[in-house]
Amino acid sequence: MISIINKHCITAFLLICTLALHSQSIDGAWETVLPNDEGAETQYVTIISDGYVSEAFFEKESGKFMGTWGGSYEAKDGNFSYTYEFATFDSALVGTSQSAEYQFIDGKMHMEDKVWTRIDGGSPGKLQGAWLISGRMR
Repeated sequence: MISIINKHCITAFLLICTLALHSQSIDGAWETVLPNDEGAETQYVTIISDGYVSEAFFEKESGKFMGTWGGSYEAKDGNFSYTYEFATFDSALVGTSQSAEYQFIDGKMHMEDKVWTRIDGGSPGKLQGAWLISGRMR
């Protein structure tokens, strides 16, 4: 009787672990570094939370701001679709939509030519919602 209960507990534990590994959330803060056209490293930091995405990028060595964009998004079945609500580097993008496929491999998010490392899990913290002061109304 006890061995049957132990087998069921082990099976349940393994099932929960498997589901947790395959259902990684895209929400959180992500970072990647890529070389630009001149060979200098560009650092990208993206925050994905509550249906919105915001990305800023800058020269890694000097910290020089290069641009930012953001808007609403939907992530479903490995497809990340987003609509630009602002883009400092190209205002013509505002109101347009794009999509990209993504997948998680070894705890990193692979999307197009970028491999993202999670720098925050997206769980509520002391500053959660502080971005609302920017004027976003729902």
